[in-house]
Amino acid sequence: SSSNNVIEKNQLSDTGVGIKLTGSYNNTVFSNIITKTVEGIYFAEYESTGWSTSTYAVTGNIISNNQIREGTNGITAHGNNIVEKNSLSGNSGTAIKIDKNTTLTNNVVSNCAIGIDVAKSYNVLKNNTITNTKHSFFFPEIHSDYWRLDSVNICLLYTSPSPRDRTRSR
Repeated sequence: SSSNNVIEKNQLSDTGVGIKLTGSYNNTVFSNIITKTVEGIYFAEYESTGWSTSTYAVTGNIISNNQIREGTNGITAHGNNIVEKNSLSGNSGTAIKIDKNTTLTNNVVSNCAIGIDVAKSYNVLKNNTITNTKHSFFFPEIHSDYWRLDSVNICLLYTSPSPRDRTRSR
């Protein structure tokens, strides 16, 4: 496991994984530029070695002010973390994937297949901007009692005629 590291102002390109930390806590990943990677920033909870899989706590990490572009997946953060003020664009997979107890604020996502994938519960998503994605928010198998969205602007355009539209005014 890794703890109390500061990973700041690096430029990473054309790699499998830009930054990967397994079983990590109290790390800061700040102001990095990551392009053309399969995984931009990956905080792993599990690690397989041979025939066994180890589970680690992932908590207290801050992922902030990073730019992740033109890769597959942007940020994957398992556990109790803060993901804020990141810019993700042109990723063919998921821009940001979180699972539990994560605070996700003020991130900007554009031109990605999936904007934000929330895999589990007790997350706070606030003031994130998502444009030009196939799925802005993806909540697989989550009961609505366990998540909260703040400051989400969604516009639904209804184009089919309703019964009211077929009635002539008098």
